[in-house]
Amino acid sequence: SLAIASVVCFAGFALCRRRVGGKYLDQTISRRRAQTLVDSLTDEQAKQHIYVTCMLDTVFPLCYGLTLAGAALRFSHLNGLWPVLPAVPAVCFDYCENSTHIIALTKRRVPPAKPLLSLLKWFFFIIALLLPAISG
Repeated sequence: SLAIASVVCFAGFALCRRRVGGKYLDQTISRRRAQTLVDSLTDEQAKQHIYVTCMLDTVFPLCYGLTLAGAALRFSHLNGLWPVLPAVPAVCFDYCENSTHIIALTKRRVPPAKPLLSLLKWFFFIIALLLPAISG
């Protein structure tokens, strides 16, 4: 199931943590902190971070997005597709944020859009996570 795939991806992130220098760009919202993280990475760590972003963080948003959308449809008492809506922008903003990570890791400069995309991703993710509980 998608929930199991999400857990497998999450475990993959944990297993790769050391290879990427101990912290992921997803864990930062501030552009300054993201830039400090990028500056601290060796070339090999940056390369590994790109691999993890392209592999795990491409599958993970789809898994969690569809899992949250399914939970919202199943447990929410709202009619129609309304309960699913927050999961869609969460996934889209996650992919946009991932593109800023790849740019940051290849160019060694964090794009200005990174903080906004991170905030929007987390905002919609939290709404998608809470919606089944508060509307059920």
